[in-house]
Amino acid sequence: MNGQIQYGLFRPLTSGPTPAAVNRDLRPSLEQERQARQDALALADDIAHGNLPVVATREPLPAGDVCHFATRARFGRRHTDQSGHLELTNTWFTFRAALDVSVSWSQVAHVHLDGREVAIALVDSTRLLRFWCPGLSDAARAAVLAEHFSSIAREQAMATDTTCHAWV
Repeated sequence: MNGQIQYGLFRPLTSGPTPAAVNRDLRPSLEQERQARQDALALADDIAHGNLPVVATREPLPAGDVCHFATRARFGRRHTDQSGHLELTNTWFTFRAALDVSVSWSQVAHVHLDGREVAIALVDSTRLLRFWCPGLSDAARAAVLAEHFSSIAREQAMATDTTCHAWV
């Protein structure tokens, strides 16, 4: 296990470098944080108006799939974790590297953004997949799209669920 998958309830790790050991040049500036928020809000507004970005992929997609986001990313928190490419399509997300990871949006329970990290919790699992993006705006846009596609998948699953549920 190399730290890419976290088990158990999602909560920030409490261990880490001491404040004196943190390289202050690696911290995002207030301007970078503001720009990332603006990018995320602009994308959410575009999605609300039915405009999804379309980007080219490194490899051909299956019929009916459209790639809406692609970036370099690291699968995990450590600099020694796998580097590759994160792609978000209308039906799944994939991380392409030495070890590929692909997950359907219907398997995503929750998406959490923490700076440059996008954490994806899976349905009926304690697994948490962590992807570290190169920039705050990349991570913010990935989180907005991931939440959008996973919520659509949840709505579709509820609409096709034929079991009867009673609320008391």
